[in-house]
Amino acid sequence: MKRYPYRNTMIVVALIAAPLCLLLRFQLGWHWIAAWLVAINITALPVWLWDKRAAGREGASRVPEAALHTVALIGGTPASLAAMSLFRHKTLHARFKLIYIVFLVIQVAVFIWVTSDPPSS
Repeated sequence: MKRYPYRNTMIVVALIAAPLCLLLRFQLGWHWIAAWLVAINITALPVWLWDKRAAGREGASRVPEAALHTVALIGGTPASLAAMSLFRHKTLHARFKLIYIVFLVIQVAVFIWVTSDPPSS
């Protein structure tokens, strides 16, 4: 993980979230947006836990902040906010909370827009 930490982290995220999303979509018949949001949020929790545990160990591979932000940006904001509180990680970084609250507001607005029925004429 040390050579290309962002890329390697995102590959791990993709290898967990994508199959889970496909399972929810095609095996359980979920709407693709709901399947993705559940999958990426389930994936976000271990990523945050991984970084928390690595933070306490000398020489351990950390998850880059850019990867944490990317996971949140692509839909994992609720789990990221929960992980901050649950694992007491990055809680002193007000910038993290502000960024993630902005992400959450945008994601909720996009979700409502995408899943709402168009007005009938």
